[in-house]
Amino acid sequence: MKKISKEIIVTLLSGIVVLLGITGYFSYEDFLKPIKEQIIHGYSDNNLENPTVSKKLKSAVSSINKHIDDEVGYKTDYIELNTVFQMLMGQKVFEVGSHTVVRLNNKYLTYQYDDVNDITIEKNANAVIQLDDYLKEQNIPLLYCLAPYKNSNYDYQLPNELKDTINTAANKFIKILHDNNVDYIDFREEIHNEGFEHYSCFYVTDHHWKAETGFWAFTKMANHLKENYGFEFDDYITDLKNYNIKEYKRWFLGSQGKKVGKYVAGIDDINIITPKFETHFITEQPLKKRGASGAFDKTLLSKARIEEKDLYNLNPYAAYTGGDFSYQIITNSKAPNNKTLLVVRDSFACAVTPFLSLSAKKLYIFDFRDSLTKSKTDSLYNYIEKINPDAVLFIYSSSFIGDPEEYNFSK
Repeated sequence: MKKISKEIIVTLLSGIVVLLGITGYFSYEDFLKPIKEQIIHGYSDNNLENPTVSKKLKSAVSSINKHIDDEVGYKTDYIELNTVFQMLMGQKVFEVGSHTVVRLNNKYLTYQYDDVNDITIEKNANAVIQLDDYLKEQNIPLLYCLAPYKNSNYDYQLPNELKDTINTAANKFIKILHDNNVDYIDFREEIHNEGFEHYSCFYVTDHHWKAETGFWAFTKMANHLKENYGFEFDDYITDLKNYNIKEYKRWFLGSQGKKVGKYVAGIDDINIITPKFETHFITEQPLKKRGASGAFDKTLLSKARIEEKDLYNLNPYAAYTGGDFSYQIITNSKAPNNKTLLVVRDSFACAVTPFLSLSAKKLYIFDFRDSLTKSKTDSLYNYIEKINPDAVLFIYSSSFIGDPEEYNFSK
């Protein structure tokens, strides 16, 4: 039954290749080219003597069928083909489990979130304000860094009159911080003020910013620490010219791409950025009793996540720091100063904290998401009291604003 159904599906696919190319729904390299090659191979290159047109077409269908089995695989072919036909019917919003994935008008993928009520926004903002007041009493500065939402505040690309709930909430949240004199960097505005094309700062198939965007964000954070909080370091650590960049072409299918399949928006390139200069770090994961020491690429990168191309089972973005940890300590043996920085983070920090560790002696890094910790071992206030950092820095994505659990610093 499965074989018959698939042959029907691939026959339809082969018949609408031209339509797909005209509409521009799928990239040529990722979808149209391999399907076209299978049609040509199946129709022209067969061993039958004097084959009829019917037999040639049957051979073409068989060739496409084999390509789908070999390249897409049994576990993913349903997702791939299901979303293909949804898109042919004009669908741009895909309900996948607990997530809603949206194909923007510019062909990037994003998540759609529910409205965030004003009570939650005010409660979470007040938690940051209360923490800031406490830190000021201890003469410890706080810098709140708001990582951008994939949807631009200035370039509306949502289809079907969908609401941009996250930027609306983030605007209200940042205004409350601003009105209460909390030091912050709103990277949505920084991207706009720099004149960057907002969407090009993100992966097409993932909700995170690109590695090079994360590096740029690091330079903004580090310079803020230097200019305002007394973190001394040579400017060469914030100059991308002093780093190697290795590009992995069509190597990364992000979280959104995995949910809807690689044909909806293609496959992303991803870069790995490493210092050209000598480095040495000691890393610790106290809750897991793990650690490592060595150069940047030995301690702050997980090469196993990117050296093999595996679109559906690996996450190359998590090569930076090795992914998400609830508690991590990074000691820079070649530090330019004796400063200690406490970082409260979510996954956007993966592409930031490895570089940020170059600007201080020690980083204490906390990710309080329940998915990682289940229950916090201690409150943020108690960690601050024990560590006595020279500064506290938040790296939170805009979509976190609606989650009160991530702002419960006293739990």
